[in-house]
Amino acid sequence: MPQPSDADENDVGARLQRLAEQPYAAVDFIRRPSLTDATKSSNKQAFYSVGRIHEDLRKPMSFRPLEGRYKVVILTDAELMRTEAANAFLKLLEEPGPQTVFVLTTSRPDRLLPTIVSRCQRLRFTSISVQAIEQALVERDGLAKDTASALARMADGSYMRALELSESADLVENRSLVIDFMRFAFQLGRGKNPELIDELSKYGRERVKGILRLMLGWIRDLLLYRTLGAEASLVNVDQQEAIHGFCKHVPHADLGALTDLVTEALELVERNVHLVLVLTTLAQTMGYAMKGPHDGRLYIPLSDSTELAFS
Repeated sequence: MPQPSDADENDVGARLQRLAEQPYAAVDFIRRPSLTDATKSSNKQAFYSVGRIHEDLRKPMSFRPLEGRYKVVILTDAELMRTEAANAFLKLLEEPGPQTVFVLTTSRPDRLLPTIVSRCQRLRFTSISVQAIEQALVERDGLAKDTASALARMADGSYMRALELSESADLVENRSLVIDFMRFAFQLGRGKNPELIDELSKYGRERVKGILRLMLGWIRDLLLYRTLGAEASLVNVDQQEAIHGFCKHVPHADLGALTDLVTEALELVERNVHLVLVLTTLAQTMGYAMKGPHDGRLYIPLSDSTELAFS
């Protein structure tokens, strides 16, 4: 798994042990910077270095398998290989040892080197059904059926996400903060609770990422309710009145653009962009998108702005 440059060996060992106990647990440094404290965030970047590729992959792959017939290597979040590491890994792919299998997982294949992608067989995994997640939460984790049903709808097709939500002590407050932020954005930052941005930024990156994911689920509910009305199968069933009110009073909102804006904000938070800057810009752009068509872009990259300036 990608690691910070100063990752502690004992910490890594504890994460692997946790994974052995619960294969669906979030144990990587990106989703769980601290294994012992789910609320703790970190500004450290997790990545694959060229040194780790040589030490943890090239050297072990030169040995014959000890137990099974094959050597199997799993690289999670493979898009986090730095350029030098990716090129070093490419050499392994070009000249693999006998009976060796590499499994790369990624949600962003577009960030992998094209030469790596071209040497892989791509398998796409679809989201898990709400019913399957609910059943697993009840049978595997002992949750009450009502609780499991609600968490399964919020998990966006991810059993791992459902487990994270089940362990969150801030879930109820986070869901309320989603509505507060939507209302704040609609007023373009001039509404009630102007200190909301500062409050959210103090919660840390991991909690803000959780709130943004919940916000994506809320926008999905808006799309469903706008299309199907009261017959819509909502994630946030208990917030149906607020969802109905939004659709009624904000009829021209560009919900597709809102989804793109929140998704981009989530990516920026993961890349350690300043929280206050991300949340302030998100509130402003969401406010515009709630009033009509929007391009769904949170910011214009410097390269694009330069082209606009000289075109």
